[in-house]
Amino acid sequence: MGISILGRIAIVESSPFTLAKRSLLITACVAVIAVLCAAFWIGRSAILLFFAGILFSVLLNTVTQFLVDKLKLCRPWALGLLLLLFLSLCAATVFMLGTRLSTQVGQITQQLPDLIDQVNQKIGQYAFGHWFLQHVPNASDLISRGSGILHTASIAFSGFLGIVGDIVIIFFIGLYLAVDPRYYRNGLLRLIPVRARPHFGPPFVGVGQALGHWLLGKLALMGFVGVLTALGLWLLNIPLILSLALLAAALDFIPNIGPVASAVPAMLLALLQSPMHAFWVGVLYLGIQVLESYILAPLVQRKAVSLPPALLIGDQVLLGVTLGLPGLILATPLTVMILVLTKKLYVEWFLEGSQGSIERKTS
Repeated sequence: MGISILGRIAIVESSPFTLAKRSLLITACVAVIAVLCAAFWIGRSAILLFFAGILFSVLLNTVTQFLVDKLKLCRPWALGLLLLLFLSLCAATVFMLGTRLSTQVGQITQQLPDLIDQVNQKIGQYAFGHWFLQHVPNASDLISRGSGILHTASIAFSGFLGIVGDIVIIFFIGLYLAVDPRYYRNGLLRLIPVRARPHFGPPFVGVGQALGHWLLGKLALMGFVGVLTALGLWLLNIPLILSLALLAAALDFIPNIGPVASAVPAMLLALLQSPMHAFWVGVLYLGIQVLESYILAPLVQRKAVSLPPALLIGDQVLLGVTLGLPGLILATPLTVMILVLTKKLYVEWFLEGSQGSIERKTS
């Protein structure tokens, strides 16, 4: 009797109607995945911008909660105080550094052609330097081309306006999310089936906590880089110490490229004094980066959030190649989010949870 029932089930399962239904279902799933991938690729810039806003809201929430716990303030007052301090700090920084930066940039623009000629003369004294100057276009000739400068300046200005616009969008996204995070989290949970909602709530909270811990650790490292940079530039008697230190701290958020980019203006300013000053500034930035990357960063990340180094480097390369500089900037927090969701949803709920339920049923 049991054999005949199993035989009928096998016949029904292998019927043409069932096979066609399964094929249609698989085709529909593949089509949905393809459409989602295409939509992500088309709107990748907006998605990364929105994720940056979420990251800023996580920072606001973390610091606001700290103020609530320590100062015993209500949440709206704590968030308002934080925003007031943040905007005041930004305005003071722009006001104090704007005039000095414009003056120093004008000085660099005037002295740079003569300085390049001096460097070319020093390099031309050596055989390799003479070959290098013959095969590489003369930088002073490139600088003398006014049209090229105007074209480059227009591109830089448009890029600067785009960056400012993105920062404004990120600020308001983070602000609106930080005002009432539960409203948006509950709205996202309502898109999930009712039975699965209890399993998705804790992972969402875990992602916020992990990103908050990572952000606090990263801000501590950025502050360390800024302080050491200011101290080293002061010892080397380099001008614009505060501006260069703030630039080094801010660009330290960008992995790999940020520290190199922050060293360029400092070495140019040092080159106005002597090539030896530029050399020691390069040594300073290299030493700070080695100290941060190989000693301080592992200690801080161990306290904040555990990230496998090989996986982190792979994600940085992958996102940097596919999504450009924004993907590289957000590679680490995206890795943190993916790790937490994978652990909470896939490993603990889907794998270990389903295995535990099967063991309970068989017992």
